[in-house]
Amino acid sequence: MNRTGDPSVEVLLARIAALQAENHQLADRVVKLEEELALARLHRFAPRSEKH
Repeated sequence: MNRTGDPSVEVLLARIAALQAENHQLADRVVKLEEELALARLHRFAPRSEKH
């Protein structure tokens, strides 16, 4: 049963799917940023001969 103004199950499932997709994209971005940060740290602390 659906009260007036309440979203349907289908609408809620669509919202959940959209949030899961966004969460997956953000998690991928975090992994990429962590990799970039690790490389930057390696480069920063590398001996001068290895930087060039």
